[in-house]
Amino acid sequence: MLSGCNSARQLPERPVIALSCPKVTRCQLPESRPTTNGELLAAKEAAETGWAQCAARVDMIVDCQEHHEQTLIPAIGAE
Repeated sequence: MLSGCNSARQLPERPVIALSCPKVTRCQLPESRPTTNGELLAAKEAAETGWAQCAARVDMIVDCQEHHEQTLIPAIGAE
């Protein structure tokens, strides 16, 4: 038998990796019940830190979504 007539060797299937952006989640700020000026200042700083962390997550997701929109291949015939 000719060597070119042998069955083709089966290659292992490659896993499909779906690249997507992280899911948007709600911002969670710590509850506080300050009773002194020092506690009030600490609560203010904790709230500012929480908002900054949340804003950074939202910005990261927006950047990801914008990047995905730019790299999508348009459908055939779409303009």
